[in-house]
Amino acid sequence: MGANNNLELRWIAAHTGLWGNEKADELAKLGTTSNLIHKRPVPQSHINNYINNKVIQLNNEHWTKNGPKHTKMILGHNSGKTINNINSSLINNRKDYRTVVQLITGHCGLNKHLFNMKKSDTMECPLCGHREETVSHFLGKCPATTQLRGHYFNEYYLSINDIFDKIHITTIIKYTNKTKMLLKPEDIDNTGIT
Repeated sequence: MGANNNLELRWIAAHTGLWGNEKADELAKLGTTSNLIHKRPVPQSHINNYINNKVIQLNNEHWTKNGPKHTKMILGHNSGKTINNINSSLINNRKDYRTVVQLITGHCGLNKHLFNMKKSDTMECPLCGHREETVSHFLGKCPATTQLRGHYFNEYYLSINDIFDKIHITTIIKYTNKTKMLLKPEDIDNTGIT
């Protein structure tokens, strides 16, 4: 493409002797000494960038103050963080994807959430009867599922952060499905889980 272009490179001492450089120097001096102000519109890209940064800032402030406590435990205080090990096969499996969303948000068929929605008379775990049945308790602390948790997670007791940071999401789903705690009746019939 550049074979037909004529390009001449010249070194000019102190920008003298070339009309374009002389004119640029003249205008630069005029710009520094003149009291005349020329207003130019702000580029649209600058405005868009400012708005986007402000929206992100306000979103993070709102998340920090008002975000769901359970979800913040899993994702941290950064609302933009994602669970890194969600793969495309999970996204294409509606039941597994639903399970992940329920575990991350805490909006699921566990008694703590059901009690808050006035659909259960108790917040207690039906398996152990000792603690509130939260996602944290269900996945990492319930004594009734210690052996199963050890089988799937290779540890018996884990914090919710350790589970989502160290355990692959498909393993968390397998454990959850094995307990049958979040599956709908039609899911149990179709999966063959016993």
